[in-house]
Amino acid sequence: MIKLPKFNIEGQVHFVTTNVSKKTPLFSDNLFCEIIIRNLEFYRKKFIFELYGYVIMPDHLHLLIYPRPRQETRPTRQEARFTPSLPMDISKPPAAQRGMVRSPDLTKIEKIMEDFKKYTAKEIITELKNSKKDDLLNGFKLSYPKKKKHQYRIWQNGFYDFNIYSAKKFLEKLNYIHENPLRAGLVKNSEDWPYSSYRNYYSDDESLIKINRIGL
Repeated sequence: MIKLPKFNIEGQVHFVTTNVSKKTPLFSDNLFCEIIIRNLEFYRKKFIFELYGYVIMPDHLHLLIYPRPRQETRPTRQEARFTPSLPMDISKPPAAQRGMVRSPDLTKIEKIMEDFKKYTAKEIITELKNSKKDDLLNGFKLSYPKKKKHQYRIWQNGFYDFNIYSAKKFLEKLNYIHENPLRAGLVKNSEDWPYSSYRNYYSDDESLIKINRIGL
């Protein structure tokens, strides 16, 4: 598998996709969705990132993450001078943004996702064992584990990461996230899917998780 590079550029939002191993519909069970929600809350505080959107699908997860520079907790006025509700500098064309210097003050998206996937996997395995969902658990069992304590693989290796460089692209990805359950035929209306930021934006429902909503 080709490992694509990740670009940690200050001011850019990351559109992240990560898949369950073997495309198993693990998150058809709300129990495991709740594990994802709890860990999103924990790691956004630990790594100081903003969560602009998310959807938990049966076999994968989409996130819109903005890693905040470690010395800041709020966006600066200069950072938001072109689009107050979005962090990226939309005055620069994509080619110019790709050539920007990577910021050493950002928590790398790789670190965020590494920890998030590692500890959600541990919790999921524990829950599968405790709830005696042996058939589901065995589906994640490795044929030839490299380490004795690593018997299962919950997530596929790696993750897809797309740097968002404009307000237009941001809205495109946010709409993609919100329409995902609808396109998959899981619901008739986007608001009917419980594990999505659609409800945060359009129903003002933050009962599951609070996100960093932008003005649409």
